[in-house]
Amino acid sequence: MAWSRDAFGIGIDLEHLPRKINPGITRHVCTPRELATWQGLPASEQDAFLKRLFSAKETIYKSLFPQLRVPIGFQDADLEFAPSTFCFTLTRSLDPGFPAGFTATGHWQQTPEFVLTSLLIPQ
Repeated sequence: MAWSRDAFGIGIDLEHLPRKINPGITRHVCTPRELATWQGLPASEQDAFLKRLFSAKETIYKSLFPQLRVPIGFQDADLEFAPSTFCFTLTRSLDPGFPAGFTATGHWQQTPEFVLTSLLIPQ
């Protein structure tokens, strides 16, 4: 549980890994740097990376939109993944409190069936 005085927003997303995904969505979901990362992966890892990226971006949206009420697109956050965390940087200003360059760190974990992402934006 988080109190509103402690957390601006919380986001969570779960993606089903066996579900088929069209790699053509990269042009909508990926920033240029993310696309370069995806293209540099072995083909066997590209699908899971894309689902993890999509899930993390959904998590960002869910943590910010309810309070900001500002449209947030896939290109508005640039992500970088570490073994169990992701860091995102806003590529455009969403609000005076969330300017371009704002960064935060979320978490992810993966099982053979799912990828789960979560994010808490502190107050």
